[in-house]
Amino acid sequence: MKTQFLAAAAILLILFSACSDDDKKNPVSDNNDEEIVTDFRFPYNPGYSWTYDAEMLQVSDDNPDSLEASRLRVTWTVANIAVMSDVETFTLIGENLVTSGPHKGRSFDNTVYYAAREDTLQSVLREGSNPWGTVFHKAASPLDTDKLSSWEVNVLIYPLEVGKEWIFARNDPNYGTKKIVAFEEITVPAGTFHAYKTQRIISNNVFTIWYSKEGVVRKLVEIRDLTRTDENGENPLLFSMDMKLKDYILGDSVAKQ
Repeated sequence: MKTQFLAAAAILLILFSACSDDDKKNPVSDNNDEEIVTDFRFPYNPGYSWTYDAEMLQVSDDNPDSLEASRLRVTWTVANIAVMSDVETFTLIGENLVTSGPHKGRSFDNTVYYAAREDTLQSVLREGSNPWGTVFHKAASPLDTDKLSSWEVNVLIYPLEVGKEWIFARNDPNYGTKKIVAFEEITVPAGTFHAYKTQRIISNNVFTIWYSKEGVVRKLVEIRDLTRTDENGENPLLFSMDMKLKDYILGDSVAKQ
């Protein structure tokens, strides 16, 4: 179980991106008459935050054919905006609490650094730990030097348009491409949003994220065991997570729960 939970925690570190950096004066509305905005970037002013409820399935250590369920509460907060090498950078601080399942009560924190370039939102994972103190990944970041490193993890490329596709990481297609497959209405506990639906597929592993002008609305991850097939000839599920926005704070606005 430890191995699968470490993998689940690591996946939580790979998140977010894209919207205007102006303070939002109104929380999201379910009013269908509200103007639909399609041209936006990620909101990253200090103090902005998003809280998610996540449902997770992971393979049991005791039985590789059995999946165990957990729930998590995930909160991300914007901090430490700075300009380095003429590029605006910001930090997302993540706090994660397991609210049900085999690891109930355990928590872990993590930090992701972003560069908001003119036409690309890029990220690099600096560090993340879990209840066992394990460091998931460490890479060059703005904290190590007064110059930006070549991050090359392309979270979003602007302007956002249905059909746009790009290489996700390290200019290497082996890490998969990311594609905007739709602009659609999506309802989560925080309300109803108009969002770009993006997908990144590597082998049979699928990462789907919905981005609205308020931030990331939902993230759905499915990771499969590529070394085995089931009776239907499909790779069995190793891990899945469905994160849905519960509430958020943008400037002076607090979205109702």
